[in-house]
Amino acid sequence: MDEKKIKQIISNNIDLTKEVIPNSKLWSSENTLRVFTERCIKTAIQEFLKGLWHDASEEPKGYDEWILIQYSVGDYYSIRQVKEIIAWKRLTEKIAIKQWAYLDDLLEQKGGE
Repeated sequence: MDEKKIKQIISNNIDLTKEVIPNSKLWSSENTLRVFTERCIKTAIQEFLKGLWHDASEEPKGYDEWILIQYSVGDYYSIRQVKEIIAWKRLTEKIAIKQWAYLDDLLEQKGGE
């Protein structure tokens, strides 16, 4: 999600923030409210993304699906398609994998899904 989308979400949710935490001294200025709302939204996005990652010890359930792999060494990633359980076991024995995620979960779906 890019900064432009985040700023739009913030603008759309400032009034909601005031409703959720009414009469707060935090809202003495519009800028303070905007910063608070921005931090909340960014934190929520980060937590959502963390939930998409699976530990390397967890085998992908849907074989024939594309996954993004993060390696344990360095900041390296690759995209793979695991065809069967044997291929996943072989892959994890040969390569130090930190975590993985289904590509479909990471990519925005058409039609608002």
